[in-house]
Amino acid sequence: MRAEITQELMDTLTPDAKRDRYVSDVTISGFRLRVTPTGNITYQFAYRVPGSGKQRKMSIKAKSLSQARNEAFNLRAMVKAGEDPQAEKDKRGSLRKFEDEFLDWTVNPRSARRRGQGTAPRKERTAVEYRRMFLRHVPPKVRRKLVCDVTFEDLEAIMLKLSDRQPSANATMRVLKAFFSWASGRGSLLGPNQNPAHHVQLYSDVVRSYSFEGDDLNRLDKALTEAEQNTWLPIVLAVRLIMFTGCRRQEILELRWENVDLEKRQLNLVDTKTGQRRVMIGFGAIEVLERLQKHRELLPSPWVIPSPTNIQKNASITKAWQRIREAAGLPDLRIHDLRHGFGGAGAAVTPSPAHLRGLMGHKSAASGARYTNPAGEELASAADAVNERLVEGMARNVVPIRQR
Repeated sequence: MRAEITQELMDTLTPDAKRDRYVSDVTISGFRLRVTPTGNITYQFAYRVPGSGKQRKMSIKAKSLSQARNEAFNLRAMVKAGEDPQAEKDKRGSLRKFEDEFLDWTVNPRSARRRGQGTAPRKERTAVEYRRMFLRHVPPKVRRKLVCDVTFEDLEAIMLKLSDRQPSANATMRVLKAFFSWASGRGSLLGPNQNPAHHVQLYSDVVRSYSFEGDDLNRLDKALTEAEQNTWLPIVLAVRLIMFTGCRRQEILELRWENVDLEKRQLNLVDTKTGQRRVMIGFGAIEVLERLQKHRELLPSPWVIPSPTNIQKNASITKAWQRIREAAGLPDLRIHDLRHGFGGAGAAVTPSPAHLRGLMGHKSAASGARYTNPAGEELASAADAVNERLVEGMARNVVPIRQR
């Protein structure tokens, strides 16, 4: 609807019960009213960005119609002068204000295409991890700053503060670099050469690894056996399943019974770090899954590792794992180190790098191995060999596993 927006007109407007209703002013191009189904009336200004022709709209906060008309008149003048009013407004926004928009962008499939990543967006849990880094490692005084006012020195201070946690420092700075690159590409928050993180130097990436030595595996096995007496059994068995499959923590915790095929000796993982994949399992993993099946007969759940408080949800093993590793005398052992241990055992007993790649679910492989694709039976045999080596280590108190 087009009409001259007056107070009399506003008093007579009736809302549409199903959708927003708009009234465009005939005297100031772009000035309009938005009437919601509940009858709420707000002022807006719509325009095309000079040069690109992109359509944009922005809210006008005003206490009266006359104030709104004056603001719309000024905004129209900015557009005629070749400026982008919303861009100027955005430049006054803080880093904290745009965090949500950036995180939404990271998981949006359309945004993924713009990043040149095909149609696959980043995973939702990636956005959750990014948010955690913003909240935990970026000081509130920096988050309150305008995006255009964050400096190289602010970001250097973050790196210095996290100098004793260099992997966390590097991960946080990579997220901030992505944020400021997004802000530059957005075309309104920063200019093309104004990324304050561009010249921040990261710490040297050191691949953290863990090698089982001496009786480490034997002590861990005893701690797990003891934990079975006073801990929710599926949680303890989840640790064993990670040990015997080399899977990542979330791959096991998010595993459903519908994706387990014991007859074919495989787990069909739907959503992993490297996409969908099939995991061939050895006898050790099969024994653990059979114990979990017996537990399921008593307490049916779609999850292989159900929660102790609600079996219709999957469990968390963080607190239990802390107790188990302390009891084993291995306070620095991470859950992910169990995957490393599986890989180390695999490197010693599998017939080729291609077999190890198949068991671990790695995308890349050593030169030449890309042309080899072992069959399922071969991978199952390789999984048996790795499981056997791990079991030997648990029984004999010594396991000469070399870290790959």
